[in-house]
Amino acid sequence: MKQRFIFLIKVYFYFLAIFVLLKPIFMLCYNNIYTGTPISEWFKIIYNGLSMDISVVSYIIAPLLLITIFSVWFKGKWVKYANNIYLGVISVLLSIVVITDLALYSYWGFRIDATPIFYLANPSEALASAKSWELILFPFIMIITSFAIFYPLRKFCEGCDKWKCYNNVAKGITESLLFIFIGGLVFLGIRGGIGASTMNVGRAYYSTEIKYNHAAVNPIFSLLYSATHQNNFADYARFMTDDEAEQIFSSLFSDKVYIPNDEECWLNNRKPNIVFIILEGFSKGALFNNGVEIAPNLLKLSREAISFNNIYANSFRTDRGLFSVVDGFPALPTTSVMKYPDKMTTFPSLVGAIKDNGYNTSFLYGGDANFTNMRSFFATGGTDEFVTDVELNVSRIESKWGANDHITFEYLKNDILNYNKENPFLKVFLTLSSHEPFEVPFKKFENPYLNSIAYTDSCLGNFIDTLKENKVWENTLVVLIPDHGVSYLLGYNDRGKESHSIPAVWCGGAIKEMKQVDNFASQSDMASTLLAQLGIDYGKFKYSRNIADTTLTNFAYWTFPNGFAMADSSNFVIYDCDANSATTMEGDKSEQLLQQGKAILQKLYDRVK
Repeated sequence: MKQRFIFLIKVYFYFLAIFVLLKPIFMLCYNNIYTGTPISEWFKIIYNGLSMDISVVSYIIAPLLLITIFSVWFKGKWVKYANNIYLGVISVLLSIVVITDLALYSYWGFRIDATPIFYLANPSEALASAKSWELILFPFIMIITSFAIFYPLRKFCEGCDKWKCYNNVAKGITESLLFIFIGGLVFLGIRGGIGASTMNVGRAYYSTEIKYNHAAVNPIFSLLYSATHQNNFADYARFMTDDEAEQIFSSLFSDKVYIPNDEECWLNNRKPNIVFIILEGFSKGALFNNGVEIAPNLLKLSREAISFNNIYANSFRTDRGLFSVVDGFPALPTTSVMKYPDKMTTFPSLVGAIKDNGYNTSFLYGGDANFTNMRSFFATGGTDEFVTDVELNVSRIESKWGANDHITFEYLKNDILNYNKENPFLKVFLTLSSHEPFEVPFKKFENPYLNSIAYTDSCLGNFIDTLKENKVWENTLVVLIPDHGVSYLLGYNDRGKESHSIPAVWCGGAIKEMKQVDNFASQSDMASTLLAQLGIDYGKFKYSRNIADTTLTNFAYWTFPNGFAMADSSNFVIYDCDANSATTMEGDKSEQLLQQGKAILQKLYDRVK
């Protein structure tokens, strides 16, 4: 009894010490974020994350407890082997999660969840963001970390094969019952106590400073919790009764369809050729940075065409941004709808709606269109033709993601100039060069992200200049909108306005006149707005708002991992679903805005449950 109990205690407190130590390690790795943090705050972080650490350690101990109970009745070397194998696997998995979490936080601004698992379906694409030295160094660090974690555990396991085995049934039953009782305590540790609520990520949230809450979170628990709650749509974001949510939602998203008359229409005609360019990671703050024009071509277009000055990306990843733009459905904070083909196909598509109006449709992307289900998304939405890395015969030597943007812009230009079908066209093009690791055949700025923005902007400028010289320009509408903004690359709060603020421009000969649209709007509103100008009924796009409809309330809405934000011209709120509280409340009507945001999020999950 004593030997078995001491073994479990050693393992328990060893892992608990590791998780406690990981918090200051995380903060030191991100010293740029946590510089100036008071010592008292370090202790608060450790204390408030302790219950989550205990939960994870209890999960780890549970299988060892089962092995221990069997060892009461069956003696032998199998006990030592079983403990060593199990703890070896745990050491490797722990190392992988911890190192991955430390690496990804700089890119995504949140502790690891189930999001990376989705991208592993296409490993080459998932790893394309990493630099070559990172791909070499990370496995090495993981191996060293795994060994460092496992070595003391291996010592703990020595002598397990010599544990006493009881021939006396009564003593064996007694000892087994004692370990079963310990198992009950372990279960309480997993659950997070005897209260009504079970352990969740929000237990670690104690501060209005989100960076301190992030430091307190156990990355193992964050990943497990997210992975096991991916399909929990029906129970997520239940802030109010269904009737209350519907009443608020209906006041914001009107069923009325507003099609402007010819005089009010922004276009010269209702059926222009359409080039829909989705710019990878074009944050508004990257266009003009530190007094320098990084993207002069896009800035010039915004001054001579229709520019949407207060539009915000619905999310932070390409797959979520694509769904928002093309299907007019705001991104969910916990998952991507594109991950679920059965749900994805139930939404109306901008591509399909335009195709039904007599257009020929195509999708151009220089990389692998199967990544994040893009091909099936566009195919089910009504895309006639696909041009991807396969058709372009791309060499991955030049770019890990696929064809650099000068290649795809050149293809798009020739495709348009040689188009000879009677029907007008809709060509959707997703750029890729301004994605990590920002390896582009262009050198203008030291900052790799800004340099990649400048490169893609130069490709865009050449493309537009060529079209302007051709007759096709007269009846062409070019829609420019990013898939998402950025945060860490420009030093922004990943939940704030700056990280989600994006440029959106309509240009082309089909535009009547220059216009500055100052309405607050979301990326998902582009679908209904464009369809309305084309004279197409957008009634099926119930979660997308026509920006040109002056009867609607102006606001922007976006989500981040497990939370949402909402803003208008004078109010701004950020709500964290883990903490179950607002972390930002600005403006006289911020409380009203908060309730509206909650209603929207509740209705979004009602749609996908």
